[in-house]
Amino acid sequence: MAKKKQAEFVKWFGPLLDALRELGYSGKPKEVSDKIAKNLNLSDEFLDQTIKSGSNRFHNQVAWARQYLIWEGFLDSSIRGTWKLTEKGKNTHLNYDQAHSLFLK
Repeated sequence: MAKKKQAEFVKWFGPLLDALRELGYSGKPKEVSDKIAKNLNLSDEFLDQTIKSGSNRFHNQVAWARQYLIWEGFLDSSIRGTWKLTEKGKNTHLNYDQAHSLFLK
């Protein structure tokens, strides 16, 4: 069960790419998280959950998803505070199984 918990952020890979496409291929972290939440109709109860450190669980998971997408070449991390799709990211659509395969790599 612990492994499943660790990989919980994988479910945000596809929605993160979709949100950035809708935002014109780049956005600030909060804009991206807000777009994902809106697109998926996430409840306030879900969005208000925190982790042990007191940080927001959803934003933390989306940030981890972002990091993996950077490592795979889907996002450009060259501009601090801006999440931006690469050409590879612009043309990539990931379902959960594809995202999980990337995570296992």
